[in-house]
Amino acid sequence: MKKDFPFWIGFNFFEGIGPLRFKLLLEYFGTAQKAWEASSKELKAIGLKPGLVEKFASFRSWFKPEKIDFKKEDWNIQYDRFPWYKEVKDYQKYPRGQILILTWEDKLYPKILKQIPDAPPVLYVKGHLGSGEPALAVIGSRRASYYGRSITQSLVSQIAKKGIVIISGMAKGIDGIAHQAALDSGGETIAVLGSGVNVIYPYQNKNLYQRIISGGGLVISEFPPFYPPLAANFPQRNRIISGLSKAVLVIEAAQKSGTLITARLAAEQGKEVLAVPGPITSQLSAGTSYLISQGAKLVSNAQDILEEL
Repeated sequence: MKKDFPFWIGFNFFEGIGPLRFKLLLEYFGTAQKAWEASSKELKAIGLKPGLVEKFASFRSWFKPEKIDFKKEDWNIQYDRFPWYKEVKDYQKYPRGQILILTWEDKLYPKILKQIPDAPPVLYVKGHLGSGEPALAVIGSRRASYYGRSITQSLVSQIAKKGIVIISGMAKGIDGIAHQAALDSGGETIAVLGSGVNVIYPYQNKNLYQRIISGGGLVISEFPPFYPPLAANFPQRNRIISGLSKAVLVIEAAQKSGTLITARLAAEQGKEVLAVPGPITSQLSAGTSYLISQGAKLVSNAQDILEEL
C-alpha cells in the first residue's frame, strides 16, 4: 500500500471536498497527504472558503487516515461519529467481505470513467473486475410496465451474449431486470450503487446483489462502505453509470425522472444516447419520445444497439 493511499480515503470520508476540489488540492500540494496536512492558511489561499476549511480542520482532528486498518471489517473507523451513520438502519444485516479500493492512480481504475471531468477519486468495488469489454448502460423507470420488462429482457439478453457489459443502478424496475437478464444470459453486469457497497438498496434486491458479486459481476460506489442511500446520492451516482458506458439505452421513462438526468449526463459526456419507443398512450413513453425528438437514436432491435458499440 502506498504511503499516500490512506489520505485519499480520508478525503473520501470528508463531505465537502468533491472530485474537482480534490483535483485542485492534488495539483497544488502534489500528494493527498500533503493536502491533508496543509495549514488552514494554505487551504484558504488556494480558494477554499473559510467555513469549509474550519469544517475540515475539525474533521481531521479526530479522523486519522494513517490508523485505518483495512484488514478489520470496520477498518478501525469510528462510524458513529459521522452524522450520516444514524441513517443506516440495522447495519448489522448488511454484508461485509473484501472490498477493492481504486483511486485515480491505480492502473485498474476504469480509463473510460477517468475521462469525465468529475470522475470520482475513489471507487469501492466488490466482485469480479471482468473483461473490460465495451459497456452499455441500461436505465429506465422503477415502475416498469409489462412492455418495458419484456423489451428489457429481450434486448439485454441479446446484447449480453455478444460480450457487452451491462451497467445499471440496481434499482427496482428496469435496472434490476437488466442486471438479471445479463446474468441469465451468462454475461457480465455492473451495479453502480447510490449507497456504500456494503449497504443494499433497495434491500429486496439482496439476492440480486449477491448474485452479481458471485456471478462474475461488480457492485461499485464512490461512497464510503456504510454510507446510506440518501436521495441526493442518486443524481450524483448517475454520472458514473453513464461515465462507465460507451452508450446509454433508455427503456421507459416519465417526462420528469432520474432516468432523463442520466441521459442528459451521458450526452454531456459525449456518449451516445439510445431510446426505445413505447406506446403513445403510456406516461412511461413520454421520456423516451422526448429523447428521440432531441436526437437520441431510436432502437427497435438489438442490432441497432450493436452498431453503436
